[in-house]
Amino acid sequence: MFSIIFLLSFIVLLFSIVQYFQSYAKLRSHISYDNAANREMKRQAYQDPKISCDYCGATIDTSVHKVCPQCGADYSHDKEWLDRHHINQKWVDERAEKEAQVEIEKAKKEAKKYARRIKWILLVYGIFILFVLLVYFYELHVSNEGKYVKNEELNSHSYDKYEAVDYDLEEDRVLVDHSGLKIEVEGIYTDGYQTRIGYHLGNSSGQDVRLSFSGLAFNGYAQRFWFCYDLIKKGSDLMIYDNIYTSDQIESLVYGDIVIRDENYNDLYQSSTCKKIVTTINQDTSPSFSEGKILFENDYITIMGLGFEEDRLSHYQFQILNKSEQTYSFVCNEATLNGTSFDMSGVYNDIIPAGCLFYNGEVYNREDAFVNRAASDLVKANFIFTNEEVPELSFNTGFIELKN
Repeated sequence: MFSIIFLLSFIVLLFSIVQYFQSYAKLRSHISYDNAANREMKRQAYQDPKISCDYCGATIDTSVHKVCPQCGADYSHDKEWLDRHHINQKWVDERAEKEAQVEIEKAKKEAKKYARRIKWILLVYGIFILFVLLVYFYELHVSNEGKYVKNEELNSHSYDKYEAVDYDLEEDRVLVDHSGLKIEVEGIYTDGYQTRIGYHLGNSSGQDVRLSFSGLAFNGYAQRFWFCYDLIKKGSDLMIYDNIYTSDQIESLVYGDIVIRDENYNDLYQSSTCKKIVTTINQDTSPSFSEGKILFENDYITIMGLGFEEDRLSHYQFQILNKSEQTYSFVCNEATLNGTSFDMSGVYNDIIPAGCLFYNGEVYNREDAFVNRAASDLVKANFIFTNEEVPELSFNTGFIELKN
């Protein structure tokens, strides 16, 4: 729509410019003067075609007769005829100049009219261009600012009462330091009810970058406590914060899924290796199983079954301990009931860092296939474990019984 309006206004502008210069040209030309003179001569020459014969006094209609119809005399030298047709040049010039002034005034009015039109169109163009520039500036410098992660305050609300904990982080607290982008855990804070983690972000890479990483475990328990996905402006040096909903002291934090991309989503850096940050507190936070039944165990993984929930009979709870020195991810998307296959939901590529306990595992069938199962019915599920650091240590459990 705007393009059509712009095109039409441009055509009108060109037409007005042409008309303006045509009108202006009339003011600098003798054409108007000469035309005015010729018109005046013709008007004077034919306003009365009748004269009197100098010889016999008869009336001669010069539009009909070439000589006097009564005496045959030639009237080409007749004074009245000469006065009528050979007009005094001074008189012609005066009359022509008067006519020319009329034409000049007319041309001036036309030129002014088109000049005003050109001015208005140019004014509209100027306003439109200014509007486009303002929109561009807003998108470039104002709107885009909303896309970037901003510096945050520790106590950003009036009700926040966070203070630094009475223990420290160990020296190795950097999550990533790659090509000018550096992310590190800066501090741990608490208000007595929950814990706030501070992160220092610095971007000296010379370009805007998209950063994503996950908080995968704390104090040995594998549960995602944070997912960061932010656009970091080049030249940034700022703090951001996020909460862990626990009042316990923090012995360790584990992060992973670290990916850095440019603004066009091209990968610049990617790491599947988890990063563990530890603190100086001296206490044992080793995770422990809840009471249940071991479903599967090998040198790397132990699966503990906790049984079907009483109020949601299709939901089976479990825990998994990663005993290895590498990170495992796992899925469980298929099960059987007395040999009949069913799809399972609840976990998909969940991550268990080395030495951590996946605490609140749960799988279920969306169609509630297990709700009306009998005590003798046999439910089995297949768990698939992937080790990206050492792929040959990946495995699946096969269909193991989900013991109640």
